Amino acid sequence: MPPLFEAKLELQAPEMVFQPPLDQDAADGFYSLVEGLLDDIFHFASLIPRVAHHQEQPNYLTDVEEIADLSDMREEMMSRVEKGIQQAAEHLNSYSPYSYLWEDDRQEFLRQFLLYGHVLTAEEIEAAGDEGVPENPPALPNFKEKVDNYEKVYGEVEKFEGMKVIDVWLRVDARPFKEALLTIVKRWSLMFKQHLIDHVTNR
Repeated sequence: MPPLFEAKLELQAPEMVFQPPLDQDAADGFYSLVEGLLDDIFHFASLIPRVAHHQEQPNYLTDVEEIADLSDMREEMMSRVEKGIQQAAEHLNSYSPYSYLWEDDRQEFLRQFLLYGHVLTAEEIEAAGDEGVPENPPALPNFKEKVDNYEKVYGEVEKFEGMKVIDVWLRVDARPFKEALLTIVKRWSLMFKQHLIDHVTNR
């Protein structure tokens, strides 16, 4: 039997986001959705009129809410939801080593690469002082190294799980995130290739 619930993982740079949101405080989030479903189940009892009309309550809602076993089951359900959300967040963290791909500015990266052969660190800038860091333009092997690196990263991303089932009942669909990240990796690789093509064409 497939999992009861599913959350899609999307890349909305600079953030990775779930749809529905897994933030417990989100009004339209997964936690609120499950909580609302349980509320609806309990409130079915309010639709059943009492047989004995002399009772103070016109339906069975109060009776149902006071059944300890049902309250315990409800708490257990929400506890599992919290645990599932936590596991999904841990799964999210497994992608954090790749966050530079969508957080870094590609054009600024290329500008510094063409001037210095790499992106300058704060330590380098501070050590150079007023004189500035001396320029050290990259050679062709440096471009090949960058392209090869992004091709390697592309292969790693291709191996990402498209679907991740958490605790049997919750499925994370990471395919939208994976497709978006593959596109971004290709853009990084293409940026260096395009610069070489333009450089040769304009000579």
